[in-house]
Amino acid sequence: MSTASSHVEFRSHSLTASEKSQYYPAVLASLFSRAPEPTGEFLYDYNFPETAILRDGVIEQLKHLFHLHGARDVDVPLLMPLTDKHLETSRQVLLLDTRGEIVALPSNALLPFARLAARHKTTRIKRYHIGDTYRIGEPLAHPFVTTAAICDVITPDIVDGPRAASAEMITLIDECLGLFPNLARTYEVHVSHSKSELFS
Repeated sequence: MSTASSHVEFRSHSLTASEKSQYYPAVLASLFSRAPEPTGEFLYDYNFPETAILRDGVIEQLKHLFHLHGARDVDVPLLMPLTDKHLETSRQVLLLDTRGEIVALPSNALLPFARLAARHKTTRIKRYHIGDTYRIGEPLAHPFVTTAAICDVITPDIVDGPRAASAEMITLIDECLGLFPNLARTYEVHVSHSKSELFS
């Protein structure tokens, strides 16, 4: 076996070893000291869409609508730790930080929203958030970015609360679609109720 191939095999084995391995810090240092690819600097955000003007107008209208219903904007963390409960798709963007921790960018708007409520044990709130979700893009390219809006009602009333929340959500969706009448001719509205078990 040649020296070069032994070196590659050693590094591959170190990557899969426990983070308590004596080689783990050296492997991470090697990964983050790689020289940048000249083509990557040019191509990485080459096809990033220019939608700022349209995006801002849509977001402002949605915010106004949510505020009319008494919802407040709740910011959510950008990154989440990687667990079996959070890995939703093979196209999810996973990142490795300099300490060797794997974290994920949100691939949908619901999971970080639900995770925050479960973490703080929220029992009553009407909230919304408008933010970006990410999916793996082409090699040497920025992840695909989609802006998503989410709104929910958390209530301790398990008898009448779900019915009242569902009625308000359907009304809100109807008003939302009325703001943008030319998007499509027909829609399907799916109503669900969930009990968070993110930290069980």
